[in-house]
Amino acid sequence: MAGVQNTNRITGLFSTLDTDALVKAMAMNQQNKVNQLDKKKQAAEWKKDQLTEINNKLRIFKESYTSVMGDKSLIARKTYSTFDVSIADNAGVRITALATAKNGSHNVRVDQIATAAAMRGTKITTRTTGLTDEELSAGIGTLTGLAVGDMTTGNIEFSINGVDFSFTSTDSLKTVMEAVNNSKAGVTMSYSQVTDRLDIVSNTTGEYDALADTPDASKTITFTDTSGFLGRFGLNTVENGQDAVVYIDGETLARKVDSNTLTLDGIQMTFVRATGTEGVDYSLSADYKPAVETVKKFVEEFNTLIKDLFGVHTQKADKDYTPLTDDMREAMSEKEIELWEGKAKEGLLYRDSTLGKLVTEMRSLLSKSFGDFGNLASIGLTTSKYLVGEASQIELDEEKLMSALEANADNVYGIMGTQSGDGGLMQQLSKAMDSYISTVKSGSIQNLTNSITDYTKSLKEQEDKLEVVTERYYLQYAKMETSLSKMQAQQSSMSSMFGGGSQ
Repeated sequence: MAGVQNTNRITGLFSTLDTDALVKAMAMNQQNKVNQLDKKKQAAEWKKDQLTEINNKLRIFKESYTSVMGDKSLIARKTYSTFDVSIADNAGVRITALATAKNGSHNVRVDQIATAAAMRGTKITTRTTGLTDEELSAGIGTLTGLAVGDMTTGNIEFSINGVDFSFTSTDSLKTVMEAVNNSKAGVTMSYSQVTDRLDIVSNTTGEYDALADTPDASKTITFTDTSGFLGRFGLNTVENGQDAVVYIDGETLARKVDSNTLTLDGIQMTFVRATGTEGVDYSLSADYKPAVETVKKFVEEFNTLIKDLFGVHTQKADKDYTPLTDDMREAMSEKEIELWEGKAKEGLLYRDSTLGKLVTEMRSLLSKSFGDFGNLASIGLTTSKYLVGEASQIELDEEKLMSALEANADNVYGIMGTQSGDGGLMQQLSKAMDSYISTVKSGSIQNLTNSITDYTKSLKEQEDKLEVVTERYYLQYAKMETSLSKMQAQQSSMSSMFGGGSQ
């Protein structure tokens, strides 16, 4: 805070008066105006900081528990049941349990996996290492001594699945492959040093049925080879793709799948290779311990959050503690300043209506029924006994929650995380918090920002006035000192005249 400053003036030399103290006292009325504005500005800044801090706490809580992507999400269905999958290692089938999976044992037999239509080239070189990176990046016309013959100069033209391509012999094989792969031809052209050949493979697996009512053209490859470029590398025939052939739980009718992934009853099967006639046995068993642990963490953090909010809302201000002036700070130690300001920050949000509404909504949700799924008490989450002056807390019965999950995990999800209709606890908490955050950001925080700007402007004006007043008083005292100096000089002169005559 600005105040009357000692500018190292030479004062009181002749009057022996404490000019600094006198000026400070005379300017006190203006100094008080500065102090009051500075206190209001400081209080507004503190209040804005507190509201911003609350918004940040709510955002962190929401991101953790009320977002599908949250690290402790209770709105994601998968949170409520984690499955242990038992399957032989290297079985040829990978099993992934999704959120809707059920306990059980099954057998899957894979007679063939799905493949894509392909054009397989012939060996390009006679070397064991195949083409080098330098050769793949060099102009095609410079490639010589190859098993497929030297490349000729001239234009290179071909089409794949109706997409035309045109290159020159100065372009590289790498350029050709990148152009094909980045086009809409729906294929991947690649070179492997292992096979030492160029291959073109459709991006879509499955069998192409030309006689079907609506044949899927993406499952085959059509091409023209105007310049003979593809034929030079042996790319002149198309191998048809095939569907995966699968039998589930001993069924006699095969399931034909045009990809290597099949999802049934929340179980995702990925086919890696044929399994043999015995198939592969696997089993799933639900593990609800992670869900209980996540709910337990939620209860702990919810209780801490609502206790903090309730405390801020009900804490009264101590009027004996206000923002410090510069004079007060100078008389205090750092620890004393810290303790004082801690008390001065209390009560700034006492009975704030918006915060009070949020706390009320959060407390009311604890006893609410969530449609046909029931209420929190039915799954082991009860509200602590109401005590005046204390925030409502959730008490968790872990055994009851575990039993509820084992009996019907979908029902627990319905109460806690469902997003349909009004939503479960998490969605309704999220809505209440979003409403508060939005209202405070556009209302209270913006208003405080405007007030701080106004206080800053007014404070500058009052500090300028204080400086003018202070200077005026110092000038007045300076004139008085000058007059006293002259008087003293005259007295000395006269004393010298009358006292220094006859001997």
